[in-house]
Amino acid sequence: MQFRSTAKKAAMTGALASLALGAGVPAASAAQDVRIDGKYGYVTFKAYGEIIEAADIYKDGYGVRAYLKWEGGSAQVTNAGKLYPVSKNLSIPEGTTVYLRMCYTNNGKAFKCSAPKTGEA
Repeated sequence: MQFRSTAKKAAMTGALASLALGAGVPAASAAQDVRIDGKYGYVTFKAYGEIIEAADIYKDGYGVRAYLKWEGGSAQVTNAGKLYPVSKNLSIPEGTTVYLRMCYTNNGKAFKCSAPKTGEA
């Protein structure tokens, strides 16, 4: 009988210790990257650093544009013919929901846009 009492006390002490150390506190919201791939390129939102990128993977006269929107702001970046990603560093508050879309471009005009994908800064 003494063993059960000691085991219960040890279990209770462990539970109280983990609560005191913050185990019962909900985790902070997690940032979430977003990427949209297309036949002629891709766009990304990188949550760490709040970076938007557009990558055109063919030198065919067409381009790729990334549109990013969030409550209180928006940004875009276009890549037309460069075979490396073009990026823009943004300042978006942590925990903000963002919406990324990709469009192809021809002579600077957007066409054939994707549906938006959601991420979090």
